[in-house]
Amino acid sequence: MERARLEWLGARWKTVTEAGEVSAAGLPGAVGVLLVDLPEKSEGARQGFRGLDVILAWDGQPVREPADLLRRYLQLE
Repeated sequence: MERARLEWLGARWKTVTEAGEVSAAGLPGAVGVLLVDLPEKSEGARQGFRGLDVILAWDGQPVREPADLLRRYLQLE
């Protein structure tokens, strides 16, 4: 199965799917979106994201896949 991925704000994000990701982040299960690559000078870094951040919700709405994350961000504009 192909994992959902997204390049956004100069960073790479993916759906949390693997047991190691769940364990490392202390998550209750395979939920959320994981920041897997964050260049130091990227827009994401300037906005305060850190490598291996996991986004579970945005403005009270669940984030289950990278497309949800982008959709929530675009609603801010």
